[in-house]
Amino acid sequence: MTVPVLHPCDFIRPRLRAGRQERVVLYAAMRLRTAPPHLGVHVLQTCTFLLAKAVRERFGVEVLVRFTALDDLACETRECPATGTLYERTVRDVLGTERAAERAAERAAELLRTHYDALFTALSAATGVAYETGTYTEQQARPAFREELLASLGLMDTLRWVLAPSTGSVPVRLPCPHCGWAQRHGEHTELLSADARGARFAAVCLDHGTYMVDVTRGNDTFVGLTALHRSHVAERVAVRDSALPVIVEGADRAMAGRLLDEAFRFRPGAVPPPRLLTPLVLTESGAKLSGTSAGEKEEAEETEETEEKGEKYPGMLINLVSRMLSSPQYFERGYTMGEVTRLAGVTVT
Repeated sequence: MTVPVLHPCDFIRPRLRAGRQERVVLYAAMRLRTAPPHLGVHVLQTCTFLLAKAVRERFGVEVLVRFTALDDLACETRECPATGTLYERTVRDVLGTERAAERAAERAAELLRTHYDALFTALSAATGVAYETGTYTEQQARPAFREELLASLGLMDTLRWVLAPSTGSVPVRLPCPHCGWAQRHGEHTELLSADARGARFAAVCLDHGTYMVDVTRGNDTFVGLTALHRSHVAERVAVRDSALPVIVEGADRAMAGRLLDEAFRFRPGAVPPPRLLTPLVLTESGAKLSGTSAGEKEEAEETEETEEKGEKYPGMLINLVSRMLSSPQYFERGYTMGEVTRLAGVTVT
């Protein structure tokens, strides 16, 4: 059967023609860790730049890439000895000094510069595509994000069966203001009230007992959300833009995309953004290469060594990803490290 799609970016053509937008913004997220990112992350990021370039050339529109660094991922865990309840602190919580938000923001910016600036600058220069970076902490504090978050809380009785169809549990993570620890699964976090003006939560800290948290449109109290809840709110914000938003993520997120599209059905007035799925980099066993896979330390170190080769690394990535995007049979699929090495024509570990 003949495949009716010649290039991944052609998936957005119907929406672009229907909306008659003259600008397209491609959104991508990456985990912010203290260790260097692995090759799979760089493949997604390179895909995002090359897709943006293709959108500009094929459709004659302005393009921009926006990367969000997810600094809300757990990096420390504790267990209550009496109940077994798990508590965690995230990257943003431990980056700060004595809970100093300013220091946490500085360290996050430093990690962004260390791990991504050189590569993004090279990819931007090679493609002519402008980009922006920021953290989830910054994103969730903006008024538009707060508005959509508060609206989602008001509809949670319905949305929870879309954002968590197996359990209906969509916990909100609110770090203790004294130490930054929060219950991983929100067992004792209770939404007391929510409307368009704000929401009040009660939560429990292992060390400091019960505490109250107010989330309003105007404050910057940190709110940690599940991955799907966070994506839903961010996408609702993105579709407010006059530009066409396009979500770029790995092919393993296909199921999540279906749930996020479904969530839009319960909130009238907007349609979900189009999604472009990028190839995955797999271990030789077929598992997705990730920061939590076995051998993370070795993979990160080897990736860092590859980056230190200077200008050759971005060029290798562009060559590799260009081949992945060259035919329908090559995108939205996985590539083992051995296959990546063969396609790239160099040893990449």
